[in-house]
Amino acid sequence: MIRAGAIDCKMALQVIEEALRLHSTGGDILPFKVVLRWGDIASEEVRGHINAMPAYVGGDLDVVGIKWIGGLPESAKRGQPLLIGIQVLNDAHTGWPLAIMDAGLITSVRTAAVAGIGIKYLAQKDSEIVSIIGTGVEGRSHAMMAKEVLPGLREIRGFDIRREVCSEWAKQMKEKLGVQTTSVNSMEEALRNADVIFTCAGFPRGPVPPESQRIKNVWVKPGAFIGRTAGPPLSSELLGRCSKIVVDDWQQIKHRFDQHSNPGMQLGEWYLRDGQIYGQLGEIISGRLRAREPGDDIIVLLTVGLGTEDTALAYRIYRNAMAMGLGTKATLWTQPVML
Repeated sequence: MIRAGAIDCKMALQVIEEALRLHSTGGDILPFKVVLRWGDIASEEVRGHINAMPAYVGGDLDVVGIKWIGGLPESAKRGQPLLIGIQVLNDAHTGWPLAIMDAGLITSVRTAAVAGIGIKYLAQKDSEIVSIIGTGVEGRSHAMMAKEVLPGLREIRGFDIRREVCSEWAKQMKEKLGVQTTSVNSMEEALRNADVIFTCAGFPRGPVPPESQRIKNVWVKPGAFIGRTAGPPLSSELLGRCSKIVVDDWQQIKHRFDQHSNPGMQLGEWYLRDGQIYGQLGEIISGRLRAREPGDDIIVLLTVGLGTEDTALAYRIYRNAMAMGLGTKATLWTQPVML
């Protein structure tokens, strides 16, 4: 997968931007994701969950896929990746299975690509300082995407409650990206004067100490862009200051958090109503809605992750692999058995 471009940031940005455009213009079919968990939503912090994310992606892709991926804390406690799963691709006309591949790489790269596209349309063009809260796998992929889309990037700051992990992350990113990357001692220190903020902290090793459960308004400079996929929520004061709240898909977000029967989404004390949402990132890409405008203050991008993104990126990897003669062919059966 890597040889076929699975961690090629430029390719991922192109593919995911088109996937988001298709999603907002009727070019995909996206059922709600199915979440298998051991209790209510709070149980995910203890036991975890497994998601099934099917999608049809049209346009030049014209393919069906499903991602089956689990995030279970027990895996991380054993020193294994927190997220483990597979991606399946099917021919959209015959249903014939085309490929099975790892879903972990796809997830980390496409999530960061959405954030990178958020920078392109929603951040200030002269952004120089990026802050990343949570320096695990997503913390690395988001740093890579920031480097790809910000020509003036001069500093990346990271904060994680796992100090040794954060220090090692800073060392690796500085060597890999050639950008000054530092590990700081508090969330406030990371956020002060940052132009772009990414919250990438996931369970069960969230980076936010009990005394700092929310991102405070006074820590965030005017005009900042915040891309939130996980980790600490925004304070209600900060949320109220936002000029635009953009999403990947508002209905998908509400459904994921079991609030689909309500006119909003509640996460702890943080509550958003339908009328507060500016629109989908894909609508901005397609030109239906405006991107950042002069006079905008903070803009927030909230994402839950879409099967459309996974399927689109997986299919590009698959096509590259076929052209390069990569992969192992498997026999499903030699003769169909018709019972």
